Order: sequence, then structure tokens, then C-alpha cells
Amino acid sequence: MPDQYLESLRTEDLRLAEQIKKTRDAIEVIRKQEIDAETKSQLDDKRSRIVGRISLYIESVDLGEDVNPLQERLDQLTPQIEELEEKLDPSTLKERLESQLSCIAEDMTLWARELGLEHSEHPIRLDASKLTVVAETPHGRTPLYRMGSGENWVGYHIVTYLALAKWFIEQERPVGRFIFFDQPTQVYFPSDQAITGDIKEISDDEDREAVKRMFEWIFKIVDQLSPNLQVIITDHADIDEEWFQSSIVDTKWRGDNALIPRNWYENELVGEAELYAHLKGLIQRCRDELNYNPSYFSKMLEQHGAIRSVTQLVLDKNISEGLTRLALEERLDLSVEAVVIEKPWSELFDDEVIKAAKLKLTST
Repeated sequence: MPDQYLESLRTEDLRLAEQIKKTRDAIEVIRKQEIDAETKSQLDDKRSRIVGRISLYIESVDLGEDVNPLQERLDQLTPQIEELEEKLDPSTLKERLESQLSCIAEDMTLWARELGLEHSEHPIRLDASKLTVVAETPHGRTPLYRMGSGENWVGYHIVTYLALAKWFIEQERPVGRFIFFDQPTQVYFPSDQAITGDIKEISDDEDREAVKRMFEWIFKIVDQLSPNLQVIITDHADIDEEWFQSSIVDTKWRGDNALIPRNWYENELVGEAELYAHLKGLIQRCRDELNYNPSYFSKMLEQHGAIRSVTQLVLDKNISEGLTRLALEERLDLSVEAVVIEKPWSELFDDEVIKAAKLKLTST
């Protein structure tokens, strides 16, 4: 009997819970209806106020006033409005863009063939929707990333930029009349062998011819568009021919004549960040080479920074556990004391710290 009674209570509890849920849902629906009704009422009030203002304005207008000048002005503006609507029509804009890209594609295709680029036997065009170059083949569009080597990619980039420049010039569009190319021949020069930039450093005959052909072609296009286009090139290549040498407008950056002077990095200044990185490297070497983890110093480094941690450790009159361990391992070269007396790090510490470091190293 008690079990049956408990079961009946559970059943009743579930029933009441379901009724409560339904009641809450109904209340929520009513609240939403009230909010919607209030919102509608507010909108109706706003509409009524606007209608009232319009009515007041209409009543204040003198319909007897001569509106002929306004009608004449409206008649003048109507054709202009219709013309603008036609020009701004999305389908018209799309058709115009496709037509312009087709004109640009003619130059791109012709020039790609002059440079001997892969896939240039097919029409080449700029896909504006994906901002890439494509080849229109019988099997569909081939995008630039599937067009072969780095040499090919560089060639198509140059062709595209110059084709766009030509179009902007011919259409007298307000676009800058210069292009800057940085190291277009980088794909040809072996980084471990290139020194003078002479194309003779390129081992492959075809690559040498490709470099020369690319520069000759750029010169030809600039000459055709002169004086409306300037092409600025910074490159490693140095072709020993008059037409190329006469175009060099600055000192050749070789050896000491460089964009970044040698003394900038040979006399490099060091600071907190460089010291921190150096110390982190020494900590890792202790772990790798000695199976020793200088955890105490690692914590100091993170809490106080590089210079303060080293200074505090070196000036401590007591010999640290870490220095003792490194001395036993005969690896004092990994100690912070060795760092303090070593250039360029010694420039970061005063004489007191350097003196203390030397004393600890000689007495350990």
C-alpha cells in the first residue's frame, strides 16, 4: 500500500508540473502579445503624428502659387535621373566590367605569349570575383596556382599589372602612373651562389634567357606607354648591356654599398629582449647537455626580467646552487657570471656587477 500511495503522489506531481509548464507557456504567449500590441500602438501613434504633420503642411501650401518653374526643373532632371539609374543598374555594371576585362585580357594573352608563359596558348584573363589570373581552356578555367612554376607566377603577375596600367592610362583613369616591382628574378638566382647579380651566375641557359627576355619586354612596354608610365625595379640581376646599365639610377648595392649599411648590424646594440633570449637559450642548453634544470633562475627571469635577475644573482654574496652545479660539471660557460663578462652582454651591466662576476668565476 505505501508503494502504491507513493506512486500516486509521483503521478500527481508530474501532472501538476505539466500543468504549471503549460500555464507558464500561456503566460509567456500573452506577454508577447501584449508587447506586440504595445509596439503596434506606438507605431500607430507615430503614423498618426506623421499624417498630422503632412496634413498641416498641405493646408499651409498655397495651391494657387505658380509651380511651372518647379515643373520645368523636374523635366530637366528626369532624363538625368533615368541616365544615372541605367548606369548604376547592377546588370549594366556587370556587363561593363566583363567588357573591360575582356579588353584587358587581349593584352594579357598577347604578352603572356611573348614571355613564353605556360598556358598562354589559351586566352588569359583576370578573374575579378576571385582576384586571380585564369586561363580559359576547353576543360574549364585554370587558376594561377595551377599554372606551374614560380617563374610562371611572377610572369603572370607582371603581365597583369602592366595590362591594368595600360588600361588605366588609355581610359584616363585617376590611378598612379607607376609600378614598383621588387626582385622579380628571385626565382632564377640560387641564393647560395648569387653574389654579383650577373646573369652568368644562373646555371641554366634557358633561365638566363628568360631573365633577359623579361627585362627586355618590360622595357618595351614602358617605352610604348612613355611618358605616361614609370616602372621601378629593385632586383639582384645585373645585365651587362648598355640598355640595362643606362637605366640604373642609383649606386649598385653590393658589398659595403647596401640598403642597410654594414655597420648597422656589425656593431649591433643589444638590450633587455636580446639578453632574455640569450639566457633562455642557456637554460635550454643546461637541460639538453647537462640534464640540469635551473628552475630557480627560470622563475627569477620570468618575474624580474633579464638584467635585474642577473644583477641580483651575481651581487648575492653567497655562491648559488646553480653556479656550484655548473662548476662541478666544468661548464661555467653556461653561467650568468660568464654572460656578464662576455661581450656584448657586458655593456648592459655596471662595473660593480662585472667585478663581482669575475670574482665568483675565479673563486669557484
